[in-house]
Amino acid sequence: MKFNYILYIPLILLFFPAFAFYMPGLNGVYLVFFIFTYMTLILLIIKENKNIIFKIVDIIKKTPLHIFITLLGLMVINSLYLSFIGITTLSLTIRSTILQIFMYILPTFIIFLYLIDSYINYKTVIKFFYTAFWVYLILGILSYLGMLFKIEFINCVFDFLSNARKINFEKTLKYSLMITSNYTSFGLPRLDCLAVEPSAHACFIYLYLPLIYKLTNLKIRMYNSLKMEIVIKKTMIALVWINIILTQSPIYLILSLIITLLTFIKQIFKYIKKYFVIIILIIFLLIALFIHVLSNITLSNTYLSRIANTFVSIGSIDTFIYLEPSLATRIISFYNQFLLFLKYPFTGVGLGNVGYKMIEQYINSPLPLTGEMITKLQLALTGKSKLLINQGLIYYFLAENGIVLGGMFLYFHFKLYKTMQILTKYVSNDSLLSITIEGLKKCWIGITIWLFYESSLLRLDYLFLYILIISLIYRIKTQYKKCLEEK
Repeated sequence: MKFNYILYIPLILLFFPAFAFYMPGLNGVYLVFFIFTYMTLILLIIKENKNIIFKIVDIIKKTPLHIFITLLGLMVINSLYLSFIGITTLSLTIRSTILQIFMYILPTFIIFLYLIDSYINYKTVIKFFYTAFWVYLILGILSYLGMLFKIEFINCVFDFLSNARKINFEKTLKYSLMITSNYTSFGLPRLDCLAVEPSAHACFIYLYLPLIYKLTNLKIRMYNSLKMEIVIKKTMIALVWINIILTQSPIYLILSLIITLLTFIKQIFKYIKKYFVIIILIIFLLIALFIHVLSNITLSNTYLSRIANTFVSIGSIDTFIYLEPSLATRIISFYNQFLLFLKYPFTGVGLGNVGYKMIEQYINSPLPLTGEMITKLQLALTGKSKLLINQGLIYYFLAENGIVLGGMFLYFHFKLYKTMQILTKYVSNDSLLSITIEGLKKCWIGITIWLFYESSLLRLDYLFLYILIISLIYRIKTQYKKCLEEK
């Protein structure tokens, strides 16, 4: 097997976000992705020696990555300080630094930042990712059919390839009575594909949706085979929306609609201006049809009723918890994470310590807890373990690291977009790179919205988007070095 083919394995495993194993002492599951990441890094270090260091250092110097690397260092220093004044412990700081930064974040950045344009051309990565994304959506449909018609063989295959939830369940509750392909809502299965849960599958699609839109509308050929080109591009958007709808995730349905509107905002205004009268008539007809439909049918047996419940229950937290417990859990968690930040506004509570501090915070929560939160709190108290429920990156990061480092993270995030904006004109004559950078700028907007709703720094789909942005910035700065220096 050619060495270059082996290097595609980490790229492929990005589409297996819940394929995991349990290693005692890690307090959680560990993705198979990292086994191959470490192996690939070792092979590259043996083969490339100092070249890896030289390229990564060069990328750090020429891109906003230097801000992120500095931020990681300051996070460790801050946590060491907090361990000496008793807010966290030295053992937890060392453990979190090793597991989160040195075994998760840095290897992920190093492997892809070096592979891209050293072994695998950036354009090839984009084409490969686009193709793999299409295959992933096809697998989503297949997994849904397996659940819908209870095809045991299909369900077993997908349970094996997305086993993280089962491992976590067995480790936490000490028994295995859980069937993993069992997410249902309103009598229908919810699509989770190879993700840990339906919302994670919908989130993955949402994060890359603008890039997928742009590549699908790309006028130039992406594949040598014309049949392959037609089949993939003609079916991609339909598959995207079928997958999103089948996850039955109201929030990602709404977020996907929002980012779709933002992606095509220029075209939308152009058509509104050109066909204003016709569009107004169509809107009135649609409103009339919508009112007629609502008066004759009920949506109570569909997941769309969850959106209505959210608006109906505004003003009463108890009603909200009763009608929409899942979203209520998330909002109450965000609120308590923010309150924890207010207790330690300048330093936060230190790396890996939020989960332990949140136990006391939930016990004294000014808002009532949902049934799910009460159960998880009881389990955490019984097992003397940490408790993290629906962490939102902004609130979590502030609670963990304080406002100064939080501001630094937001500056890094903003700098990525600003740099892409400046460099856009340099790729205007390259159709694929031009479309890619436009898609990534819209993905950045999607991430910005998403940072207030979900995630942590330890999400591969999120980190890989940053890697694609940084790699493209580095490619442009290297390719157009002379032009940039003259400017």
